[in-house]
Amino acid sequence: ICVTTPPVGPPANDNCAGATALTVNAGQACTSQTFGTVFGATASGLAVAPCTGTADDDVWYSFVATGNAHTVSLSGVAGSSTSMNFGVYSGTCAGTLTSIGCGATGTAPTQTVINLTAGSTYFVRVYTNTATANQNTTFNVCVTSPPANDLCGNAIALSCNSVVTGTTTGATDVGEPATCGTYTNNASRGVWYTVQGWGGPMTASLCGSSYDTQVAILTGSCGTFTCVAGDDDGCG
Repeated sequence: ICVTTPPVGPPANDNCAGATALTVNAGQACTSQTFGTVFGATASGLAVAPCTGTADDDVWYSFVATGNAHTVSLSGVAGSSTSMNFGVYSGTCAGTLTSIGCGATGTAPTQTVINLTAGSTYFVRVYTNTATANQNTTFNVCVTSPPANDLCGNAIALSCNSVVTGTTTGATDVGEPATCGTYTNNASRGVWYTVQGWGGPMTASLCGSSYDTQVAILTGSCGTFTCVAGDDDGCG
């Protein structure tokens, strides 16, 4: 049981200019997340339209990008409304804000935004999905980073006859080839590895994965590829 005192007036981050700074997690886990509420929040009255719904109780957050992509997510949504929205924006509060991503409506919306500039500040606008007054919803907001080998230039080196565990959680499809064998990039997100050939046959296998997989085997350099073999849905 928790007893709290309602805030007097709107929250400190009721407007973009008062955005609360978020910590960017280095990995995919929300080790650091920020508690928030729309209790007492008002409409910001900005020219930029919300992603969806009515932003009559929006609150604002900001983060400084550490790479070219980050994932923003909400969790622990509770209160008068459990359906939340958020938008991610580039630009400045005093100037022009441009929408670069929208979190899907629900209890745990999430969105990966790409083409970010490391060192630049981006803004997150959180609000309930319903235009009902006096909402008291609370939530946690989190910013995570893609896997270390999300980009070709950061591929992880493998050795022959080895098994490695990986993840595509929070990854992007930046720089992925369009096609290779039966592999076709369908905007799914992937990660990168390298291996040194030994002059004989080799097998790259995704056997045992718990989801629909694709793999492309390429030679050359990042951005200038020659397809060796590709597979969709198969084991290896």
